[in-house]
Order: sequence, then structure tokens, then C-alpha cells
Amino acid sequence: MVQSLLSAVRSAGVHIVEDFRKPQTRHLKADGSPVTETDMAIHYSLLHWSQQMGYGYISEEGNGNIN
Repeated sequence: MVQSLLSAVRSAGVHIVEDFRKPQTRHLKADGSPVTETDMAIHYSLLHWSQQMGYGYISEEGNGNIN
């Protein structure tokens, strides 16, 4: 489980490394706070891992539900 989680975090981190110097499109969430394409890519990467593992997942980019 720990190795699987570490792999998921590393995989999500690739988005940060690849997008670090790229211009980011920002959108506003329902609460008015900004979110970038990279934020959402990381969110969906970790959400996908948690669903495959059968775990709940909640993040600030999500809808507030444990998916």
C-alpha cells in the first residue's frame, strides 16, 4: 500500500515538474479561489489512484465529497 501510494504521488508530481514554467490557465472555483490546469491534473491523478485502490479521496479541488 505504501509503495502504491508513493508511486501515485510521484506520478501526480510529474505534472508539477512538466508544467512548472508553462503559462497556466486559471479558472475560478465556485468559492472564487483560483485553480490551474495543473491543480486539476494532480487532483484527477490522485482521485483515479484512490478509486482503483477502493479508498475515499477528498481534495481542495474536489467537490467536498469523499469520492
